[in-house]
Amino acid sequence: MTYKIFHGPDVIHFNEGDSTVVSGQPNQETFTDENKAIGRLLELDPSFFPVWDEETPYMEGDRVMFEDSVYRALQDTEAAVAFNRTAQWAEVYDPDELNEEEESDGGPV
Repeated sequence: MTYKIFHGPDVIHFNEGDSTVVSGQPNQETFTDENKAIGRLLELDPSFFPVWDEETPYMEGDRVMFEDSVYRALQDTEAAVAFNRTAQWAEVYDPDELNEEEESDGGPV
């Protein structure tokens, strides 16, 4: 699976999948690690993903911020479904995990 970020002045697009997507944005970055791709997205725009809201229904694949992490819905969820039900959400970005990987390579990049 690849994750692509296209960005330019005031615009950021995120695409996942192994398709040949083309964008008119001047910058394209490709990742094979979802955690690193999301980390880069958040560097470019810390508010790229919406904050989880208990009143909002989510579709499978939707990503939300909850505290410092990003989670992806594993299935469609109704509004007011408890966020801590791990059968419905997967943590896909943990800033602490990303920092640990960078440190193990000899320090931050």
